[in-house]
Amino acid sequence: MGCINYLYIESNTIATGNNGIVISSGWGTRWVFRYNKVDLSERGFNIFDAHGNISTVRGNVGHDIYENNFINTQARGDGQRWHDLRGGTAHIYNNTGSGKEDRCGIAVREEDCASGAKYRYCLYPGIDPIKDTYIWNNIYNESPMRIHTSDSNDSVSMVMEDVDWWDDYGDDDNNFTFGPTNKRPQNPKKEDCYWDTDTKILYRSIEEGKWTKVYQEFRYPHPFRLAPPLDGLYGD
Repeated sequence: MGCINYLYIESNTIATGNNGIVISSGWGTRWVFRYNKVDLSERGFNIFDAHGNISTVRGNVGHDIYENNFINTQARGDGQRWHDLRGGTAHIYNNTGSGKEDRCGIAVREEDCASGAKYRYCLYPGIDPIKDTYIWNNIYNESPMRIHTSDSNDSVSMVMEDVDWWDDYGDDDNNFTFGPTNKRPQNPKKEDCYWDTDTKILYRSIEEGKWTKVYQEFRYPHPFRLAPPLDGLYGD
């Protein structure tokens, strides 16, 4: 994650149309959606979709969604599912949105042991699972965007917070913080996370009292948008 070997969609002005979704992905895809402005006025129910393993569809490998702004003038009766996250590794952060609907959130769920997969592969962690995923500082109508799990995996727990994904949502979940370098806590508890806003590096305390770098944002703008030379690009 955070390297050049991804499809980057950045710095665009985009409008949905014909009940459409912004990105639907599976089959081993790797993509980054960043620094875009999106008009959702003619959107479908989902905005983003990342498959896990279900039926004949294999999962997404990895994706990042960050620093985007979304405007929604449509008020659908069924609400809005901003992201249906079902597989792969993801970093989803610093997105903002505004709209007429109260319901807007990110669904975190596993497709292996679900009714759509006829309850196959119910042994954790499953096939093409959600893993090493981090979600923080996503704001809709000036409030934190809701993060929720699905109840479709009713026979066994296949995806777990602070094991498969980490987030900053909820009053009782204060182990994910962000700020400048000099504010990073010196003695973190195990599974604490900190996003360094100066260096754009994400740390997690895999061991008690010690920070480990787990992600760094890829340079912006993308170097392919710049003039040559590009020497050393793949060696960074």
